Amino acid sequence: MQLDPKDLRVSKLQYQEILRLWDNGKIVMFIDTSAFRRFFTDSHVRNTSDLVGKSLVGEMLAIRFLMFLFEPVCVLLMLLVSVMSVGWWSLLILPIALFLWFFLKSQASIGKQRIVDAVLFLFAAIIAATSFADEDIWLQLLIISFPLLYLCTKSLYYLSARFGFNLIRESYFFFSFYYERPYDRDSFNIPMIWTEPPIKQFSQITGYLSSQQIQEEQPKKDNHWTHGSKHWQVPPLPTEWRGLTGAQLQRATFDSSVGQEIFILILESPHKAGFPKLSQPSELRLKAGLASTSYGSIIFLLWTINLKQTRLATYEQFLNPHHLDTLRLLRDFAGQPFVKALMINSSTEEVVDMVEFPNTFIDPRLLPAVQIESNKPPGNFDLARQEFQVENSIDDLLEMD
Repeated sequence: MQLDPKDLRVSKLQYQEILRLWDNGKIVMFIDTSAFRRFFTDSHVRNTSDLVGKSLVGEMLAIRFLMFLFEPVCVLLMLLVSVMSVGWWSLLILPIALFLWFFLKSQASIGKQRIVDAVLFLFAAIIAATSFADEDIWLQLLIISFPLLYLCTKSLYYLSARFGFNLIRESYFFFSFYYERPYDRDSFNIPMIWTEPPIKQFSQITGYLSSQQIQEEQPKKDNHWTHGSKHWQVPPLPTEWRGLTGAQLQRATFDSSVGQEIFILILESPHKAGFPKLSQPSELRLKAGLASTSYGSIIFLLWTINLKQTRLATYEQFLNPHHLDTLRLLRDFAGQPFVKALMINSSTEEVVDMVEFPNTFIDPRLLPAVQIESNKPPGNFDLARQEFQVENSIDDLLEMD
């Protein structure tokens, strides 16, 4: 299977970031277990090896053995022992047994894949069968046959899930190809692999919402500050920020009833003219955009503090559109009704000013553009930023439409 770079949904950097967040419990990894079962039974070994980067003969043989040999044998065994143990009564028992088997088979592919319950069920059946040691051997086999069939079916999807999660960790190309993409037309538009925050866990696969849809469907929380004036204190700044001047988007909790929100952190160092004022009649403005360079794309945020026609201060921030948190940061920022700007003396770590603004900063056209760009192969962010700064002056950027 020859991969086209356009078919890859995430960059290698994003893939590594997803695994890191998964390991740290920041996101939950979900898979369509039935799709993985079809992957191991339908895929050609050579094509699969090209996609994954290694041979999956062992995994495929195990899944195919369970599905095409062991499970049919268990079904035939259940039918045979039913007839041999109860005779004509099997005409009543067989439809019930087949119905229960189809029901459990439909449930086996959903939810968390655990094998312990099925093993305990079979173990209890074996103990129960031994209590009928004086009875006909067929009755004992009948007691064991149904739990054995259930264990076989659960093992089929349990191993599919375990092999699938191993593939996610071992193969970037496999993950990137199937991330948020249905395996085939039988998947009902459910992706083969997707991630969600821990608070959005599903006990079973009943449908699919992309991260973007979930974010859009959540009501915007009112983060307007209503607690009056405060004396603000901030944690110690990182050493490399001391004495710097600049602005950047950061996350913090100002009000526990609101939770974490995005704010504008402005670092200023003392100078003769004093600190620029954020409060009226001054204005805080943002010029933001997605720019292409010969080394890849970057997102620029150009903040200015203006007093009438005079520009008092200018701050630049550059974001990597291929970084996992960039789109989430911008989407959360754009979704807030209000935005707080916190100015800090970067030399003394004292809060100089804190002003809240109605949030009209982000152009709605920026987010879809960043979404599209994030799915493209990444470039060299540092070189792209250097080229962009050389070729574009602040005045030129502020005059752009």
